[in-house]
Amino acid sequence: MTTTKSTPEQISKYDYDKKGRLKIKKGLEIVAVYGCTMQCPHCSHYATYKKGYASTEACIAQLKPWADRIVPTVIVLSGGEVFLHPDLENLIKQVKALFPACGLWLPTNGSMLLKTKDTVFELLKQLNAHIVVSRKQHCQNFRKEYDWQKVLEGIERLKKLGIRHSVQHCSWRRLWNSPDGYAKPIPFNSNPEKANKGCGYDKCALFLHGGKAYNCCFLGVVHESIEMGVLDKDAWAIAMEYVPLSADATDDEIMDTCDSKLIPQCKMCPDFWEDF
Repeated sequence: MTTTKSTPEQISKYDYDKKGRLKIKKGLEIVAVYGCTMQCPHCSHYATYKKGYASTEACIAQLKPWADRIVPTVIVLSGGEVFLHPDLENLIKQVKALFPACGLWLPTNGSMLLKTKDTVFELLKQLNAHIVVSRKQHCQNFRKEYDWQKVLEGIERLKKLGIRHSVQHCSWRRLWNSPDGYAKPIPFNSNPEKANKGCGYDKCALFLHGGKAYNCCFLGVVHESIEMGVLDKDAWAIAMEYVPLSADATDDEIMDTCDSKLIPQCKMCPDFWEDF
């Protein structure tokens, strides 16, 4: 891959590491598992409609060009439910080899914390990784086997093992319109300014799909879901107008994409908050 050289003006404008890689003040997220143990109506990754996982090789192939290009604050291995990945230990090792200076986050609904192998948790402790447990006892109606008490026991396991973790106690909002319950989702047609004002997805991490970076994880997931046949391409035409970045983009283009700002696709999301 040919890395775009920076001009002297850019060198004074941005920060770089010793290898000349651009430092960004955002994380970099990649979906490792498509399916989930739950069916949450607010899921921003459409895991309700998906199964399977991305192979370790596929994940690394997406990440490697960016490892030569940028230094994010953290790498986010997400799902679906990331602890369902059958090769998670190897995947984590290879991701950290690509991004040794970056933190590592694994968001989870907590349902697999008592089932995950000790060797995975030992590795996460060694790497000082952070597990983010989403509190979802409000979603028990959507998947009966979800047991919040078991999740609490899993959190106790993390404490005993000395693994960094946190529990999200935030409320959730539905990011897609599904008038017929779990019929094929369609976008909202919101006031984009109001929708963007209540958004946090464009402020957390760049999202990787197909080796390209999106400034909003939901937008990247929509592209992914259209390719998987989960969403109707015509219904989500406005999403397809968004052009994601390749790793050979200029520094200015990357930093512009990192900027949390209003884009036309913000109208796809609701401009109101619906708690679950």
